[in-house]
Amino acid sequence: MLFRSATYHRILTNIDPEYQRQVASTLKWLAFSLRPLTLDEVAEIFILDHENDPPLDEGNKLFQPEDVLNYLPSLVTKIQTEGSRNFSEIETIRNGEQVIKIRLAHFSIKEYLTSARINQGPAKEFSTTEMHAHLHISEACLAYHLHLSRTTLVTEEEYRRLALWEYIVQNWHRHLESVPQDSWTPFVTGLALKLLAPKSQGLLNMIRISDPDNYKNEATWDKTFDQLSAPLYYTAALDAVQITAFLLDKGHVINEQSRRFCGFALQAAAWKGHQNAVNFLLDRGAD
Repeated sequence: MLFRSATYHRILTNIDPEYQRQVASTLKWLAFSLRPLTLDEVAEIFILDHENDPPLDEGNKLFQPEDVLNYLPSLVTKIQTEGSRNFSEIETIRNGEQVIKIRLAHFSIKEYLTSARINQGPAKEFSTTEMHAHLHISEACLAYHLHLSRTTLVTEEEYRRLALWEYIVQNWHRHLESVPQDSWTPFVTGLALKLLAPKSQGLLNMIRISDPDNYKNEATWDKTFDQLSAPLYYTAALDAVQITAFLLDKGHVINEQSRRFCGFALQAAAWKGHQNAVNFLLDRGAD
């Protein structure tokens, strides 16, 4: 392991300082993503900076997605698979096309990034912890989605143009739920409140891409503002207990009836089989 640590140290410190921040962010995603990431997704992650406005500047897009590999020398490997992107399978891209997935070249890279050794030298820029990585990804996911939702009511065509949007909608809440609520930053809570405001375009876009009212969370491109349920209904349907608690603390009503067929947040959680969410809602006074 010491030999590998020295190798990783040399690789990381040799990365051009101009790109070290982008590489550090990309490595967090690769180490703690909740499924393998595709090459197109990694290429978007590389130009995504949630601390900038805008967080995603398509003018910075790489000429080819493969170009991102030049910034991750010896740190990643490619896996080529067959796949078809339908809205119940999030690992694949387009019907009949080869899908290139990217992963860290060895599990010891993740160990090194989260170790104490990396903090003892110039590679400390790349250091992370599991909690910090999940928080970083949560902030990036929310910033990306809200940026696009400012001006775009998502359509199937627009969704297919942007590779990372599906992963973000499917997993932002899972990353945030991996972080204890007392460690959430004001930045991430502010973004979450914007997304989960009643009748927000961000909320509508989230549901159009992945609708919890559908058993497989499939897309519903014709969903309208009038058909939206209360935000609490969706967080309960997603088993996002901490986010549900956060909304309740911000004044959302636990027994507000939804227009959807499950009716209430408690019924949505029960229909989805989310026992933790059901127990939480009952403890907080759900009828």
